Amino acid sequence: MQGDRLVIDRQELRDELYTTSGFQGMSGETTCDRFGDCGVGKVAIFQHIDLADHAASRANIVYTFPED
Repeated sequence: MQGDRLVIDRQELRDELYTTSGFQGMSGETTCDRFGDCGVGKVAIFQHIDLADHAASRANIVYTFPED
């Protein structure tokens, strides 16, 4: 603290972020990689053909990254 201001050193923040492993958060366990990217990083792209048929649209996955 500097007076009533919170001051966080950028390098110290990066160092802590990069070493985060197994942190239990609201969305589950979080681990960060050496680039500071945290989370699963999984994306699914699907084609939504019929607005009324949600199950069919979820079954029609076009691309998933990373692959399972």
